[in-house]
Amino acid sequence: MRSHKPTTCGTLLSLVFILTACIQHAPAAYLEESGDHRRPEVVEPPIVIPPRPRPGNALTRLAGQVEVGSPTSYRGLTVFPLVMRRPAGGRDIRTLDEALNRDWIVIHEKDRATVSELRVRNDSDHRIFLMSGEIITGGKQNRIVREDVLLGPRSRFVSVPVYCGEKERWTESTGSFSSPRTMADLSLRQMSSKSESQEGIWREIEGRMDAAKVQSRTRNYQQIFEDKEVNRRLSDYVSEFRRCCGGRTVGVVVMSGRRIVGCDLFSDPRLLSALWDKICRSYALDPILRPEPYREQFRRHDGRAEDVRRFLDRIQHSGFSGAGTPGEGSRLVVRGAAEGDALLWRDRVVHAALFPGHTIRPMRRR
Repeated sequence: MRSHKPTTCGTLLSLVFILTACIQHAPAAYLEESGDHRRPEVVEPPIVIPPRPRPGNALTRLAGQVEVGSPTSYRGLTVFPLVMRRPAGGRDIRTLDEALNRDWIVIHEKDRATVSELRVRNDSDHRIFLMSGEIITGGKQNRIVREDVLLGPRSRFVSVPVYCGEKERWTESTGSFSSPRTMADLSLRQMSSKSESQEGIWREIEGRMDAAKVQSRTRNYQQIFEDKEVNRRLSDYVSEFRRCCGGRTVGVVVMSGRRIVGCDLFSDPRLLSALWDKICRSYALDPILRPEPYREQFRRHDGRAEDVRRFLDRIQHSGFSGAGTPGEGSRLVVRGAAEGDALLWRDRVVHAALFPGHTIRPMRRR
């Protein structure tokens, strides 16, 4: 009978060999998973979301923040106040009228007088705002301020662009300039925002004077406002619309029926309040001189807050380009869905004059 020991011994030796090999590798496996030799845990870096840049510009932000107030209607026009819950304040900007009344400002013809420019200096510690469309009388002829200008405190003489508002005079009538507290009508202001030629402005003035039946040897645009009947009717509009300008009102959108006529917008409600009578007269002159289209619009339609909000929203989709200004700040030219321009200073809207651009269809009633 054969012995099984050799087989048993061989089997035992094989088991010993296998166990020895396991023991030899065990410490390495243990050390790899224990103590300081463990692999560092992979930690993903936190996702940092950068702050969103401020969208648009000072004008689009302001237009998006205002609320549309309750309208007031009178003889073909409806005024919607634009209200801010917390309007910006504390900016020391004064008007041309106040500056002239307090002798803060000096206005001269240029050394070689030209139709298109006046030299203006601010001698005060305040900033002085000259609004596009304001009328300045005196000098060699009456002028209309061509674009918004902000004069810094104690400024040097600045060349302010102007239009001639008195075609047939080029002689010194008085040694100083003054402001008659009037402003060009809306059509002239819109033409100015598009950099209309002086000839185009003269043609518009001629049409206005013919419509008003005002005779003027020097073709003086200011005489339209001095006509007794025109002045009385303008004063009626001012009286009716004065309630639109409250303490939080920073702008207005004016409509005739469902048609947007124009928009004036400020960051500072106090500046709007100081200029409101002038602005109101600017809107009112056209329906006084050409009442029938306004009567027709007013009879057939009524302006709605939804139309105003839609117009303000369309400002966001307009095209913008920068332009220089003779004073402080910068000029923003608006073209497209809305048209006009704005004077910006320290990321705020000193003033914006806006008009319908591409056709804005009234919203349908639901």
